[in-house]
Amino acid sequence: MEKEREFERLFRLYYERLFFFARQMVGSEDDSHDVVHGVFEDLWQHISDIHEDSVKSWLYTLTRNRCINHLRRQGARQQYVDFCRRMTECYGTDGYDERDERDQLVKAVLAKFDPDTRDIFNECFFKEQRYQDVAEKTGRSLSSIKKIMAAALRLMNEGKYKKNIKNELS
Repeated sequence: MEKEREFERLFRLYYERLFFFARQMVGSEDDSHDVVHGVFEDLWQHISDIHEDSVKSWLYTLTRNRCINHLRRQGARQQYVDFCRRMTECYGTDGYDERDERDQLVKAVLAKFDPDTRDIFNECFFKEQRYQDVAEKTGRSLSSIKKIMAAALRLMNEGKYKKNIKNELS
């Protein structure tokens, strides 16, 4: 019962402040709410471990870190969108045949990845799961997921497989 009262007190005291802090960083109202909700989920789990004199800095630090992670994911997602756009420029966007070819091209690139990398990539991008959630689901460390995603994006962005795939599709 004490935990609930303390959580409610901190929620009432800091939610709005943290929301505006997050809003300045991420720009989107919905994303800011999501970030701050995640912060308070963490607070609920760790409330007994946090000292009263450090709770404010803990909340702001966590909010800042979650905002940075959100922006990184957005940047990575944009890199993937840009990659897909570059991969499909020659096909245009009119008609179903071109879309089918584009989809085949992207699938062929993904098929070149090992199954673990492909699964992690699918979870992070197509299912839009957080890296932390994918790490917990797969039993890997967060840094391992980040490294896998960085390597996958690097391979896709380099267009390393583009020539081979076009030949396979011909």
